[in-house]
Amino acid sequence: MPSGSTFDGELVVVTERDGKPAQDFAAVTRAVFTRRAAATERLRFVAFDLLAVDGEDVRARRWEDRDARLRETPPLCERIRLAESQPATLAAHEAIVALGFEGMVLKRLGSAYRPGRHRAWIKRKARFTASAALRSVHQDRDGRWHALCELDGRRVHALAGARTAERVGKLVELVYSRVDADGSLREARVA
Repeated sequence: MPSGSTFDGELVVVTERDGKPAQDFAAVTRAVFTRRAAATERLRFVAFDLLAVDGEDVRARRWEDRDARLRETPPLCERIRLAESQPATLAAHEAIVALGFEGMVLKRLGSAYRPGRHRAWIKRKARFTASAALRSVHQDRDGRWHALCELDGRRVHALAGARTAERVGKLVELVYSRVDADGSLREARVA
């Protein structure tokens, strides 16, 4: 890899839950904060985009050009992986979700790299639902509502609305983006 190369990507640990791949955010956190060799061995860096190569800033170039350069730049080894570029189809999205990821970023052809949200890139997230028993609702100091639910014998915390309290003791629908390796629901909210 040429020195002075910069990538957009994510540290991940993929494990298995119920026979399916699942991202393990707790393992990433442990590895980053403890720096123990056993914890860091499982870390993988998944590169999504190329920002600079050999000291040259390539963010203004078209996405197709950056993607082609990305495929030529990093060493292909066990600890560095490339996110596969593919057409933005429902099948591609479902394949990514099946691998345990929470979704994909759709990048418009010809788009430059710009941080933050904008129209040239759209994040398409997984969306799952489950019925859970609503046990309690409370409001935090910042005015946000939270629900405590029971799902398959385990406690699930979810974002809620002010009117959710009217449904305590009933079944509610939870919407979430994935199940993490520890069984927690990512980005859970009461529908």
